[in-house]
Amino acid sequence: MPIVTQQTPSWCWAATASMALNLLGFPDLNPARNYQCGVVAAAFSECEDDCTKCVTSLDSMDKPVGVLDRYKDLSAGIDKALPAKGFNPNYAAYPRLSRVKRSLNLSFPLIVGISPDRKPADPSDAQHAVLITGYETNYRGSGEDWVVVRDPYPYVAGASPLRQRRLSLRSYQRKNCTAVADSAQPAEAHLGSVP
Repeated sequence: MPIVTQQTPSWCWAATASMALNLLGFPDLNPARNYQCGVVAAAFSECEDDCTKCVTSLDSMDKPVGVLDRYKDLSAGIDKALPAKGFNPNYAAYPRLSRVKRSLNLSFPLIVGISPDRKPADPSDAQHAVLITGYETNYRGSGEDWVVVRDPYPYVAGASPLRQRRLSLRSYQRKNCTAVADSAQPAEAHLGSVP
């Protein structure tokens, strides 16, 4: 799956959601074939004609759930044979690693909130959204669980675009300062029905 770079400084949520929806097989709803604009239109109905009128953040990690649900509903109007059986987005703060693994094992990626500058008191107040698409147990004999992170952040020209990385969960939590202050897992919106 290709990495999608966010088209505006505030659209990490849209880029991340478009990667997840594309990975799950949902159609591009935007007539100009700009998947990210289709996601923005699902978030803000007043921007269905012009997504550039809605260059804004979602303000909270629980908001992507509504966007994903609306995108699913809009997709159903176009394609009755929707992909991703069991697609039922939900928000979970402080999920356990077992839940993250279960979601990924069912082929549902996770939209995750991180906060590089600060750890918010409320995990839904993350500064940035990324996508977790996989994990590895005992990565390279380290004894640690690692996650595969796809970051939509637009890196500066000439910099190494390490937008798909494998990070130890511990490293991811400490060095990248997840949106969760003292938890084993980052805050996220699950894309599947995971108990």
